[in-house]
Amino acid sequence: MSKKKILIVSVIGGAICVFLSFVVLPALGLGAGIPVSSLPAETLVSNIVPGLNITNSMSSMLLVDLIVLGLALVIHNAIRGQSSDSFVPSGITNVVDALIEFWDNAVRKTLGEKASRVLPLVITVFLFILVATLLKLVPGTENVGLMTCAESGQPGYPRKDFMGIDALYVTGDLNQRAGVKATDADFLACVRKYPQYRPPNSETEIATEDGNGNSELFNIVPFFRGLSTDINMPLAIAIIVWVTVETLGVREHGWSYFLRYFNVKALWNIRKNPIGIVLFFVSLIELVSCLSRLLTLSVRLVGVTFAGTVLMAVMVYLVPLGLPVIFIVFEIVMGVIQAYVFGILTITYTNMALSHND
Repeated sequence: MSKKKILIVSVIGGAICVFLSFVVLPALGLGAGIPVSSLPAETLVSNIVPGLNITNSMSSMLLVDLIVLGLALVIHNAIRGQSSDSFVPSGITNVVDALIEFWDNAVRKTLGEKASRVLPLVITVFLFILVATLLKLVPGTENVGLMTCAESGQPGYPRKDFMGIDALYVTGDLNQRAGVKATDADFLACVRKYPQYRPPNSETEIATEDGNGNSELFNIVPFFRGLSTDINMPLAIAIIVWVTVETLGVREHGWSYFLRYFNVKALWNIRKNPIGIVLFFVSLIELVSCLSRLLTLSVRLVGVTFAGTVLMAVMVYLVPLGLPVIFIVFEIVMGVIQAYVFGILTITYTNMALSHND
């Protein structure tokens, strides 16, 4: 693509983003603004069934699922009806073919003939985490959603009339870009004056309470958030990997596999073999190490991704033009690395489970 075409696309894209952000979305009662970095998932629809809220993490998960499944469908349609000898990958199929070949080589170097047992899991985990991590870099993710009154402790911004439409207003002043931290009184005053902007997770009775604070502090509850910043997603994948690895270990060695974690056999005949006590405590250390994988796999991914979100927000506050591009590239690299590390650790843990059980 020529530089002229790139410039035209950039200008048109920017105009569309401005039109959507300040005209279309506010007209629909929605909004676009600076996101609030939040570890807990935010509610989009409360009590869809009693006790169940739809959060922006759930919407992000469904979106990632659709992307991965859509990719699988595209590949399936591309290779359907063709033999492996005559098929020549191109475009996206070429990229996926390279990824599969890379992970196939990595798994076979470690597990040999047993590679087929874990290869599908490794590729799936890699693709899912990669898409989930990079999703937050897509324009609109984490900053397009429901306009709501800023809740206590969150930064709030005033509304401003833009072409006859209420829009979230963020000034160019550095001190004001961070917003004003709302109090309970501010939140109550806002939902009392503008009940249509009550957050989905707030109680309905709150709109009738009196509030004497600032009623002009608003925020955005994004429709989608970086899925990897929610501990539930990395933890769920870590549990799937952990259960799969331990199941493979039991299938390979039988129930004696658990002796590596609780080696009561080493305590037999201690008088003749006192070293058995040491072996028993070593097995308990191995048990702690095994259980800690759930924590290390999930917390590392959440920490890196959430730190990247905060870093990007800070850069946007300080230097909105130019500088954030550097950190976007950095975030892409970190997303690939985190997905790679998760896949490599899955292979490593599987190798440890399938290795000789002393």
